Amino acid sequence: MFFGAILASVPYVGFKVEEFYKFIEQIPDIILLVIIPILIFESGRKLKIGQIKKEAIPIGFFAIIGVIITIIIVGIGITSVFHVPFIDALLFGTILAATDPLAVGVIFKKFPIPYN
Repeated sequence: MFFGAILASVPYVGFKVEEFYKFIEQIPDIILLVIIPILIFESGRKLKIGQIKKEAIPIGFFAIIGVIITIIIVGIGITSVFHVPFIDALLFGTILAATDPLAVGVIFKKFPIPYN
């Protein structure tokens, strides 16, 4: 909401609107190329190779099977609710499933989770 108010006031402040909108169009690239890599690095920074090797099977299961199941469930839900083609809904599910590891990392930091 705050960002919308700033965006609405841009023509009145004297900025060149076209230049400001070009910056706004670059925000998805900034998020994809700057913010998400920082978050992924921060989540994996504390991992030790020994821990990963001991838990390789559960990690592999949830990383592969869990993401595929998430993509399919989201795709079916989006198709049934919004009546879009199934392939488009699967692509949307892929976008959402790709952000799951970051969300899980944040949840693990907020709440005490047992080691196993």
